[in-house]
Amino acid sequence: MTSAALEGPLAPELIGASSTPLLESKPADIFAFAMLAFELLTSTPPFNGQPPAVAALLVSQGARPEFPQNAEDLGLTTHTRNLLHRCWDPDPMQRPTINEVVDTLESINSNE
Repeated sequence: MTSAALEGPLAPELIGASSTPLLESKPADIFAFAMLAFELLTSTPPFNGQPPAVAALLVSQGARPEFPQNAEDLGLTTHTRNLLHRCWDPDPMQRPTINEVVDTLESINSNE
């Protein structure tokens, strides 16, 4: 894994954990998916302008990216934002599975 792959905000349980295998944490993958989705949907990186170390500190303290004022205009409905918040749950076991994410996205898409 390149250092560039580690520049985005990691799941809180991975920050500072040297013994956690990065590739074997499905809840951490869900957290990362939501960060990527946030960036794709808003065209703004999570914690934009913050150095990676500061972003990691913020995540470890429970901070999550703030949605822009024009979130609805960008297609970030309340349902989409709620899904991303669920994916960012500080408790990895409370995050949805990828199947739940897909089902929720399909439901959101069919209702719009």
